[in-house]
Amino acid sequence: MREAVGKMKPRMTGEEIGWWERTIEEEQAKIKQWNELSDCQYKEAGKAFDLLSFRYHPPDPDPETYDEEYEKRREMLQKQIDKRNTFKPVLLVKKAK
Repeated sequence: MREAVGKMKPRMTGEEIGWWERTIEEEQAKIKQWNELSDCQYKEAGKAFDLLSFRYHPPDPDPETYDEEYEKRREMLQKQIDKRNTFKPVLLVKKAK
């Protein structure tokens, strides 16, 4: 990631560069800390993460779908579609020279 930030430095402000450098340092410290844990410590720390909370929950099968503004826009669009499809044919008339 540090290489990518180095390539982007000309496009970033000093504040952005500082933020990225601090973030990279913090992440490297976390990685070092996790890599230095023993197996027992690693398992103990893993208990704090509940993977069941990441389980997929399907959406409500019957959500409330009525929205007054949406219905107004839908009706207006339908009028435009009907108007477009029901216009009278245009006759092409040759101009006299």
